[in-house]
Amino acid sequence: MELDAESYFLQWKLSLSEDWDVLGPFPIHAREQHFLNPGFPLDLTVPYKHEANKTWPSSYADSAEVTWTKFQSGNQGNLSVSFPDIRWSYLRATDGWAALQHHSILHTTLTVTPLQITPKPPPLPPLRILVELKQGTFFSILPKEALESFSPEWHVGNVYDLLGAAPNSVELPGTLSVNKSTTFDFFVSGDYEIRLFGDPRDNSEEDPTLKLNVSVSLDERRNAVVRQDFRDVVCDFVDGYAFGDVLGVGLRSLDGWWTVEGIQVPVNSTKELGLSIHSRQTIAPSQIRVIPISIKQNKPFTGNTISFSLDLVEHLPGSDIPRSRANIPVTLIPRFIPLWNASKCDAIRAVFFFAMSHPTIFLAKPPRFSSLDSSSIPILALHGAGVEIVTSPFWADAIHRQKHSWVIMPVGRTEWGLDWHGGSASEAWASVEALSSILHTHWEAWTFQHNTEVVLLGHSNGGQGVWHLTAHYPDRVRAALPAAGYLNAQAYVPLTLARGWRFADPALRMVLESSLTHDNNELFLTADKVPVLAIHGGDDTNVPPWHSREYVSVARSWGTSANISFHEDEGQPHWYPEVFQGAHVENFLDAMLDPDLKRDPQPVHFTLTVIDPAHSGSLHGWKIDALLIPGSDDAIRVRTTNVREFSFSTFAGGLNSRELLVNGEQLSITRSDDSSQAFSMSDDGIWTHKILISSVLSRPPGRIQNILDTSGPLTIVIPSDLLAFPKALSAALRFVHALDVYLKLDAEIILDTFALRQGAWPVEMKGSLIIIGGAENTFARSLLQVTPQRRLTEFGIGENGEWLFRDQPLSRFESLGIMFTHPHPMSAESAAVFLAGTDTSGLERALRLFPLRTGIAVPDWVIIGLTADRLGAGGVVGAGVWNSSWKWSEAMSWMM
Repeated sequence: MELDAESYFLQWKLSLSEDWDVLGPFPIHAREQHFLNPGFPLDLTVPYKHEANKTWPSSYADSAEVTWTKFQSGNQGNLSVSFPDIRWSYLRATDGWAALQHHSILHTTLTVTPLQITPKPPPLPPLRILVELKQGTFFSILPKEALESFSPEWHVGNVYDLLGAAPNSVELPGTLSVNKSTTFDFFVSGDYEIRLFGDPRDNSEEDPTLKLNVSVSLDERRNAVVRQDFRDVVCDFVDGYAFGDVLGVGLRSLDGWWTVEGIQVPVNSTKELGLSIHSRQTIAPSQIRVIPISIKQNKPFTGNTISFSLDLVEHLPGSDIPRSRANIPVTLIPRFIPLWNASKCDAIRAVFFFAMSHPTIFLAKPPRFSSLDSSSIPILALHGAGVEIVTSPFWADAIHRQKHSWVIMPVGRTEWGLDWHGGSASEAWASVEALSSILHTHWEAWTFQHNTEVVLLGHSNGGQGVWHLTAHYPDRVRAALPAAGYLNAQAYVPLTLARGWRFADPALRMVLESSLTHDNNELFLTADKVPVLAIHGGDDTNVPPWHSREYVSVARSWGTSANISFHEDEGQPHWYPEVFQGAHVENFLDAMLDPDLKRDPQPVHFTLTVIDPAHSGSLHGWKIDALLIPGSDDAIRVRTTNVREFSFSTFAGGLNSRELLVNGEQLSITRSDDSSQAFSMSDDGIWTHKILISSVLSRPPGRIQNILDTSGPLTIVIPSDLLAFPKALSAALRFVHALDVYLKLDAEIILDTFALRQGAWPVEMKGSLIIIGGAENTFARSLLQVTPQRRLTEFGIGENGEWLFRDQPLSRFESLGIMFTHPHPMSAESAAVFLAGTDTSGLERALRLFPLRTGIAVPDWVIIGLTADRLGAGGVVGAGVWNSSWKWSEAMSWMM
């Protein structure tokens, strides 16, 4: 009996064993599992041989070695793993709660059984299943039988247990038996992180317990697109008008490459709304995308639902020839609320296009009274880690409505996002501009000015975000109110027990850790301009109050007239309902939100510290392109340290002179309306002057994570080569899934042949670029297989397809993962990243190391070797930060 494709994929039963073997614990620092092989300390080859009595070294155990322990999961997939034989209280007595962080590898089996005998199955692609792993870092599925040149593929788990995260779609490796059960080995990387799981003492326990959940189900595999309504993005309608001109519709391709081509609105349905596709998007097999739809509205909407359908066409990758078509009906149910008044109003859901085309939601709490002259400034309120703000009223209820000021509550990509750094910070700033634009459409009396200052407010991770944005964008912040904010990740949970540091050259450590310097808020803190009221609960066991005290100490240590005060609520825990509702808070906000607030005069001397100009704003109108600018009196004097370029507005505060002294060298200032001015140091140390029409300068990002702050959807270029395509597509799909889970960032996968034939890339493809592969990718070859003089970085591809670094082949190293930033070939405002390997396992190593989470120490370029699987950062072959010309920096590079 022959089956059609759809029936074939439904003729199986999946069974994930409830019996687990767990090996551990092993000391690591947070996020170190991205350097190590997730299967550490095992060497996972096929077939896997389970050695139940073997021991492995671990400094956590009294015997200095650990072995396998058996655990049982519940029938709902819940599994709790702890190690009571470890003397955790003794370890933390000397190393604090950092000693509780650990890695373990979990093993069970997955059995796939045919529901009926199929002697002659059709020639179909591998069976695909859905795996949902909550609070585990990675998982991998291995066949029992050996496969030629098999390399395990690791898939990210939903380690943060984020809402709205889709399960992983996984192709089962190997061949399924059609007349008996087939068993696979199933591995999970279990990593206990303090920031995720907390201190066990908060639950009156001493032993850290890893709690995760695993479930599996069959995935459909047919040429079709299905709705993913849990990913819809819908704004509220206030008095019949959309609070934002954007809708988002979640779609998933079950199989095939589907492009959204149009929208159909039924006659007499949704007649008050003009709906159109914002940009043409292609969905890769198993990928989820949120389709952006624009709204144009001239009169109030009177319906109860928004109904329309989307037209899609399916084609082969890289081809424009249609193979099939689909029409997907969509019905959205928005909330309809009346215009707010002075007595009561819930937070309003607003939606805008972030990064050009991604429908993004935020909350806005209206003021009690309008501001006719638009002189009011809003409060930008940053939530804590793990706080879901859209469906839960917790965060919105924590902040009182103000008299004339809006309270804006961004999501920050997800409940965790990037800790209000990078793209999460950009989304927060963009939500302020979005609300100003929304209010100008139908609520003019309630609006505020574009590019306004804000009062920053936040709690916990959001409090840390307040410190971060205040330090990096001081001219945009009128005042700051951080509550329970930590200094930085390394101060919160030290890296004391890092495995990789035991094997890494100290010079390499310096280079790698330079990528974490971007997040050290206290290093960039300048409190002479922004008034700060720091708040902390005196009995906070989550973020100890010394973090806020240290911020205050650092600010005052600059010797400036820091306008900073500290309020400690004695006896209060990490969160308490009154944190933002005391008289001291209300008095501070009333004073700072007063439109007639008298500002302190600009100081004669001030210091601005910058490590990343692209993610730093100005101070008193001055913006620099490296590290330090102190200013002085009549003729402005600037003393620079490690500064190659700096700029300032011709209307910068205190700029009343036409002369500028830079390190004692006299320069003249040319005034020009609506321009910035820049001074650049030449190679011989002479400062030269130029007027900048645009403030955008093409320069290396400094660390790979910065490309996640993209101006549009990420574009991922994979090879069309028949041999390389399957592995590259798998890597790309796992990458876009991780992007979606961790950051809700949009991405489009294209072939190298498509990228090469683009005469001029459409504007929506000029965001950050990921290029997967080396010589097998023709687009990569066009950029790297060139003469040394034409190479834009130190990486190249040789005539025989080998990887080159500084003109030397990398073939002397085994199984390398290669990752580096590169100038974007089509946009000076964006950057590219190459993600490659000298073999399949090398590519896997690079893919796992891509810093999609904060705290992963990866600078502009890194080459990671085979030994990293067991030595972590000690297996890094080379790493560095490019100089300003995208080349080797002697001071900031290391090579084995």
